[in-house]
Amino acid sequence: MKDIWFYFVRHAETDYNKLKIVQGSGVNTDINGHGRKQSSALYHAYRHVDFKEIHVSALNRTIQTVELFIENSSLPYVIHPELNEISWGVSEGKKSTRESLKEFRAILQGWHSGNLDCAMEGGETAFALSLRL
Repeated sequence: MKDIWFYFVRHAETDYNKLKIVQGSGVNTDINGHGRKQSSALYHAYRHVDFKEIHVSALNRTIQTVELFIENSSLPYVIHPELNEISWGVSEGKKSTRESLKEFRAILQGWHSGNLDCAMEGGETAFALSLRL
């Protein structure tokens, strides 16, 4: 039996990343100039790999991150909205604050403790995310 390898890649930088603005599934930003350089570096580092197909979320930033693989190969690619990032609810599109970071850390602690039903206000729980994935 032949080994199957999966490569998981985080999307390249967006202006929102740089400005510390929460994105999540409800904010569909594009990668910025630095993100395009990261995308190019990813392509040049891994273009020799014999990938069979590409799977991405429906968010612009994820598609743009692997765009050079799509453009420079005949690889099939599949867009999966269910792979979109978690929804951070009312925090999306807003700059992180001391209070929102405190709430975020409390939610992460809850998840680590096994409480997968906590979420940011209006956001998705880890349990709901797991069902979607």
